[in-house]
This record gives sequence, structure tokens and C-alpha cells, in this order.
Amino acid sequence: MIIPGATASSATGISYNPEGLLRPNAVVQFTVYRRGRRPFTLRFTTAGVDSPTATPMLHTLGPPEPFPTPAPPPTPTPTP
Repeated sequence: MIIPGATASSATGISYNPEGLLRPNAVVQFTVYRRGRRPFTLRFTTAGVDSPTATPMLHTLGPPEPFPTPAPPPTPTPTP
């Protein structure tokens, strides 16, 4: 079954926003196909009928925070 919604991607991640609510306790498999690359598949089960509202997951893809930067080169010492 295809679930209509909006998909967005960038160099650091993928997001999907379904147009409607998903069934309680439903197994969902979300696959993104990218030209020239392996598909990315995410599988999860939705919460039950009486479950609390889900908390959004933190951003887990991409470089670590803060991104390490190289040390500046040493300043040359002038000779007299």
C-alpha cells in the first residue's frame, strides 16, 4: 500500500510527512530510491490506540555536532 505524503531529502537526511493518520499498531516500511545508490529502507510499527503522542526523534544523520575544524597553521616568528 502506498501512503501519500511529502518527501524531502538533503545531504544529511530524509524526511517524510504522511497526508493522513497512520493506523494504530501498523507495520510501516518506507523506502527511498535514489538514482545510482542503494535504496534506503526504514521499518517501524505505529503506536497503539491508547498510546501517548510520539516524541519526534532527534536528528541522527550527518556530521557530529560541533563539526571538528582543523587547527590554524602556526604563525611564523620573525628573525631579527
